[in-house]
Amino acid sequence: MAPTRAVIRYGLAGSVERVLIEDDVLEQFGRYRQIKRRAPEAGGQLFARLEPPYVVIAAATGPDERDKRSRFSFRPDLAKQQLEIKAMYERGLHYVGDWHTHPAPRGSASGPDFRSIGEVVRLSRHGFGAFLLIVAGTAPPPDGLAVYLHDGQRAHELTPMERREDMLS
Repeated sequence: MAPTRAVIRYGLAGSVERVLIEDDVLEQFGRYRQIKRRAPEAGGQLFARLEPPYVVIAAATGPDERDKRSRFSFRPDLAKQQLEIKAMYERGLHYVGDWHTHPAPRGSASGPDFRSIGEVVRLSRHGFGAFLLIVAGTAPPPDGLAVYLHDGQRAHELTPMERREDMLS
C-alpha cells in the first residue's frame, strides 16, 4: 500500500532506497522542539512500514514521563522502549531507529549520539543493515532536521529530496 500523506523524502547518494517521514511524525518532532529557553530535550523511537523501495516512518514515540530529560540531554526509559517495540510490531510497524531534539536551529548529532545509535545497531536482533537517527532542531522541518543512517560502524547523513503530497514518483 502506497503512502498517501504529506511527507519529506530523504535519500542517500548511490542508494535506491528512500526514507519517507509522514506528517504525524513531523508533528511529533514539532511538539517537542526546544524553542523555549528552558525546554528539555525530548526523544523516542521511530517505527516504519516497509514498502520497497520506501521505508515509511509512520510513528514516533516519546517522550515518556520516566525518561531522564534536561536542556542538553535525553536518556530514555529502556524498559518502556522494549514494550513499545513489541506493541508496534504487533501493529505491523518495525523499529528503525531513534529521534531526539537539540536546542539549535538545525539538529546535529553529537559523538555520544552516534555511539549510542551505533551500539543499538550492533546489539539489537534485527534484519536491517542500519538504523536511523533523527535530531530535530528548533527550525521547522526539513531545515531543522538532521537525518542519519548508522550501520553500526559509521553514520551517513541523508539529504532531504523534497516535500509534497502523495510522493511516490
